[in-house]
Amino acid sequence: MSPYKPLPSNATIQPTLFLKEDAPVSDLLANAMRRIEATRDLASALSVAGHYAKGVGGRDLAAFGLVVEILTSDAAALMDAIEGAQIRSERGAP
Repeated sequence: MSPYKPLPSNATIQPTLFLKEDAPVSDLLANAMRRIEATRDLASALSVAGHYAKGVGGRDLAAFGLVVEILTSDAAALMDAIEGAQIRSERGAP
């Protein structure tokens, strides 16, 4: 079985972006945190900008939503891989 799992953010049926599930947990966590922090920072910026911006349209909101969806779905996949590593570790499996 391949240690590579397609990321949920792939835009096509034939995936091109993969997660190496047996990567070191510290690497998985660092990548998950980077995506979570980017999402948090974007949400914070949008919150501040929302008080000053006029005329933000549906297309803009859809673009922001897509960024959040991509980042959070990748982060969730990384966290699932971390959980799997933890379970394997508890069972004594490599």
